This record gives sequence, structure tokens and C-alpha cells, in this order.
Amino acid sequence: MLDELIKYGYTDTHFNVARTKILRCTKEITHTGLNEHRLISAPDSYILSNKIEIQIAKWNEKWNSLQFKNQLLEEKSTNLQFAESSTKEAQEIQKKNR
Repeated sequence: MLDELIKYGYTDTHFNVARTKILRCTKEITHTGLNEHRLISAPDSYILSNKIEIQIAKWNEKWNSLQFKNQLLEEKSTNLQFAESSTKEAQEIQKKNR
């Protein structure tokens, strides 16, 4: 599922004027869940791949943390609703018993 959130652009290779030497390689990546975007560059494709893997790992960790926080907030909201409804029921029972 995390891979579905990552979108990749094209890998661009930038050469010197004589086109005899690679100056750098770049790739655009986006995490759609976090709404974050990066243009990663490196002197060669191997280093570029490593940088991309590191960035994706950071984004996945951040996404998992965000998902966990959202789950806790949802559970808290559900528990609060349950507590409020239980309190109302208990108050109604007390009123009937008076």
C-alpha cells in the first residue's frame, strides 16, 4: 500500500556541453499521502537510487506515524461518543428510579 502513495517522474541525465561526461542525474518523486515532493539529484544513477530509497524510507516512517496518530484520534473520538451515550443512559435510568 505504501508503494501506491509514491509517484516517480522521469530520470534525467545532465551531460557536459560535449556530452562526454555525466554531470548529474535527477529524479522527481512525490508522496501523495503526505503531499510532499522532492527533486533528488546525484552524480551518478547508483547514488541517485540510494538517495531515493532513503527519502522513501523517511516518508514511509512519517506516513506510518501520521496514520497511527489518526487511528488514536479516531479511537479516542469513538470512546468519547460511547462514554457520552452511556452517561445519558445512566442519567435516564436514575431519573426513572426517582
